[in-house]
Amino acid sequence: MDQPAEGRLTPSGDARLTPLLNMLGVRYVVFRNSPPKWPPPAFLGTDYWVMENRSALPRAFVPGRVELAADERSRLEKLGSAQFDAREVSYVESPVNLAAPSRGSAEIVNEIPARITIAVQMETPGLLVLADQWDAGWRAYLAGKELPILRVNQALCGVVCPAGSGTVEFRYEPASFALGLKLCAAAAIALLAWIGFLVGQIYIRPRQIPLFAQL
Repeated sequence: MDQPAEGRLTPSGDARLTPLLNMLGVRYVVFRNSPPKWPPPAFLGTDYWVMENRSALPRAFVPGRVELAADERSRLEKLGSAQFDAREVSYVESPVNLAAPSRGSAEIVNEIPARITIAVQMETPGLLVLADQWDAGWRAYLAGKELPILRVNQALCGVVCPAGSGTVEFRYEPASFALGLKLCAAAAIALLAWIGFLVGQIYIRPRQIPLFAQL
C-alpha cells in the first residue's frame, strides 16, 4: 500500500486502519512512503515500513452481540463504517435467537486441511465466528451434532453455541467431494467383483489334461 487504508493518516499524522483488517486478523500491514508519527513502525526499511495491527482479532472469536442485517446494501454499509467493531457486533443474514450481551472465548486447538477444531468456553449462548471464507461446503459439529452454519459479516463462517464448554469441529465437505467418494466406492466394488469373477473362472472351469498325460 502507498498509504494506510481507510482514513489513511489522521490529521495529526497517526496511522489508522480499516476495522475490517481487525476482523480478518491481519496482524501486519506493509506500506510505502513515510511512516506515521504514531504508532512507531514495527519495521522500517529503505522505502517501506511495517505496521503491527495490535487490534487484530484471533481467527476464532465470540462477538458481544449479533444483529440481523438481511439487506446486503445495509450490511455492507455497516461493515464499511469506521465505527464497526467485530468484537462488539456481528451481522447475520437470517434471524438468530440470542440475547445480548454474549460472553465466551474460543481457541483453535487443531487444524489439518479441510478440518478445524475449536475449543469454546461459553458463559452465555453466543455466536462463534471463524474468520474463514464462508462456503456451502462447510459443516460444523458440536458433540457429534451438526450445527447450522451462518454467513457472518458477509463472508465469514459462524455457528450458534450453547452455554458451557465444548469442541466445535468445522469440516469442509462439499457435495462434489461426497459424490467423488461415492463414485470411488462404486468403482472399488465393481473392481472387486470383476476380480472375484476371474478367480472363480480359474477354479470352476474344468482343468484341461495335457495330451501326453493320457498316453
